[in-house]
Amino acid sequence: MGRDRFIGAFKGYDKAALGKLLIFDVYDTAEERFLGEPEWREKLSASGLEPYFIKLLAVLDHPTLDDVVAIAKANDFLLEGTDAVGEGVVCKVPGWKNRFGHTAYGKVVLDEFVKQRKPASKSVDVELEIVNGYMTDAELEKTVAKVCTMVNAESFDPESRKMMGMFTSMCWKDLLIECPNWVKRMKNPTVDFGKLAGLCNARAKEHVKASAQ
Repeated sequence: MGRDRFIGAFKGYDKAALGKLLIFDVYDTAEERFLGEPEWREKLSASGLEPYFIKLLAVLDHPTLDDVVAIAKANDFLLEGTDAVGEGVVCKVPGWKNRFGHTAYGKVVLDEFVKQRKPASKSVDVELEIVNGYMTDAELEKTVAKVCTMVNAESFDPESRKMMGMFTSMCWKDLLIECPNWVKRMKNPTVDFGKLAGLCNARAKEHVKASAQ
């Protein structure tokens, strides 16, 4: 059993189904098995749960891929009256298990669905977003303090080539250490590291200059 909460970019499904219980499968804990389609549908219908069933599209005997794709394209479950294309279909073989002893299903996803499901992405300056998000004033002040400690200085001297060199180098290393975080948050962005390094140095110098004023 599951709830379709419309998670993801595709919003074409009937909003009347939002938060509605949708029954896809039934597992018998006593027998430790998934009940077959006719079996669970018959049992749950007797309890008045039929309005919550996922639609059974077809029962086929050794269908070809073309047969399955044709059914997927004709499927309008939760899409009635719209021009949207559904995701595809799930194919079940009653009682079949893989070599590990697990119940497994097949799934066919339509190319048309993949093309429509994501809105056009906005143009984003990835490198600038990374620098602005992770090179905050608070983080840069920590790096300034580290440099002062390393050279045994009471305050940071922006005129010192040594201190500035250490500062910009440490800022870059810190940004790279954060790489797993911004890669995950930004979902594996394409990054120009040459541009990122330049923005990192500019941000570091900008911070020092602002602090000295």
